[in-house]
Amino acid sequence: MKKLRWPLVLVLFAVIAALGVVFYRRSDQADRSLAPPEAAKPSLPTAARNDLPGGMLLTKLDGSRVLARDLPGKTVLVLFLPDCDHCQRQAVQIREHLASFQAYALYFVSSAPLAQLGQFATTYRLAGHANVWFAYTDPANIISGFGYIPTPSLYVYAEGGRLVKAFQGETPIGAILQSL
Repeated sequence: MKKLRWPLVLVLFAVIAALGVVFYRRSDQADRSLAPPEAAKPSLPTAARNDLPGGMLLTKLDGSRVLARDLPGKTVLVLFLPDCDHCQRQAVQIREHLASFQAYALYFVSSAPLAQLGQFATTYRLAGHANVWFAYTDPANIISGFGYIPTPSLYVYAEGGRLVKAFQGETPIGAILQSL
């Protein structure tokens, strides 16, 4: 009797498994037959694509805050560190061609303290321009929005936050201006 018990248990298990598969397939086919055909489904409007980082909270020099995703119009984000020599050279190039950026909101974003950002803005004569802002964000926001990136990194966005071009590392100003 013991010799017959194990094969009987295995056969019973196989029959139960086979029945389970059969019933699962039948219920899946029934669900599909009740669903409307793809062409009959109403299409939902797609949301406009916004590539600006959603969770990146920017604190401007005046203390006001804004989410990067909510920045209106054409935007350029320059992610930098004030003591980075590549960032300093990039800032000089941008200042020398500031007229070319007139149609853009230019945000210099860093994880350095606001006092250092204000000093950088003054030293590189970028303070006081109507379309130039300096803002602090937490390093975790930069990593979650862009990953681990070199400084400076520059991102050009069209209306609605659609990414046009990304530059990582110090970039010749001519290449940046071509993407505007």
